[in-house]
Amino acid sequence: MLTEEILLALKEMKNNKAEGPDNITVEMFRCLDGKATTVLIDVCKTIYTTGIWPTDFVQSIMLPLEKKPNATRCEDFRTITVISHAAKILLKVLQKRIETKVDTVRFLSDDQFGFRKGTGTREL
Repeated sequence: MLTEEILLALKEMKNNKAEGPDNITVEMFRCLDGKATTVLIDVCKTIYTTGIWPTDFVQSIMLPLEKKPNATRCEDFRTITVISHAAKILLKVLQKRIETKVDTVRFLSDDQFGFRKGTGTREL
């Protein structure tokens, strides 16, 4: 089941995104075939079962972006964080598993907005 989830997460990733610290784009992962895809799946499975994340997967680059022209103070910037696409694949699998648990076990009551898809305050 984890194999299918990893392949689906890879398929759902958006194109034309910046590469992470490893300089690998999502399009490169999609070009993998055969043994290379198997290795990616094996790495993700090992991380999932052991809970030990490689340093490359937890490394990120934070980029400050100006909110307004000529920004000089910290509050004039917002940041984006760029992480490796391999880590994003596994994070997407974990996110879907958590969402499934939250929805099926009903951890969140109906009056808690914004924590689940389709439950924002604008969707009422």
